[in-house]
Amino acid sequence: FTVHNAANVTAGTADIENGKLVHVQAGGALVGTVGFSPYQEKYGVRLDYFQDITHPFAKLFFRASAPIEYIATDVKLRVASQTKQVFVNSAAVSLEDFFAGRVNITDDANELQSGLTKAKINGKRSVVGIADLDLSLGYKYLDKPDKHVYLSFDVTVPTGHNARGDYLFEPSYGNGHHVGLGGRIHTGFEFWKSDKACIKLEGVYRYSYLMEGTENRTLGLLNQGKFAHYYMVGKLDQAAATPLQPAANILTMPLTITPGSLLETTSTLAFCCSGFTLNVGY
Repeated sequence: FTVHNAANVTAGTADIENGKLVHVQAGGALVGTVGFSPYQEKYGVRLDYFQDITHPFAKLFFRASAPIEYIATDVKLRVASQTKQVFVNSAAVSLEDFFAGRVNITDDANELQSGLTKAKINGKRSVVGIADLDLSLGYKYLDKPDKHVYLSFDVTVPTGHNARGDYLFEPSYGNGHHVGLGGRIHTGFEFWKSDKACIKLEGVYRYSYLMEGTENRTLGLLNQGKFAHYYMVGKLDQAAATPLQPAANILTMPLTITPGSLLETTSTLAFCCSGFTLNVGY
């Protein structure tokens, strides 16, 4: 999108009026074309624990899964054809300065402006930790060497990272701190076998209902154009010498969210040979 003056926005050659991003008396000079190339990388390991319960309830089992994840995100902000804004008593500031929250004007009563504190765009961010813990109590409906069908009742305990909304495209592991209830079917059927090898068809089909919880999200402004949550705002009848601030500072708030139903399915073809297993699936 392009940031320019009001005349260019009216003419349709710009998307955002610069005077809505910076508070200046004599018209904004901040100009530039802003682009994003969002990028995410994720690595992890999952720890599984499986315990048969043979006494006093045969065929019952307990399972626990704990994924440990590293997630990094970067909006990759780039600005072209930029002209910086010079305030009366301050150094020149750029669009990168604005989105990083570094525009704080405190030394001129007519141009007071507080910096962006929410939905900032400022380089790569990363988090690491234990995502949601899945606990299962199951029953071995069918349990034979060449085929099995396991049924289980699942509970998801939220242990993940709850994003604060400080940055746009903020990395987060887990499901947003929602308790989940559901069930799972785990099947496996062996359809070829030799002395040392076999081929199995396996599947995991899981349903969960994620319950109501609180998430921090940045709301938009209706019918105000692109990225209107970055526009400068003030309060009605606010006192003199009170800084304006980006709307995102106010519009980022805890909201009550109910994700609802989640269905996960995995089907794999497993080749087993001398203790080695290769899975190919979808």
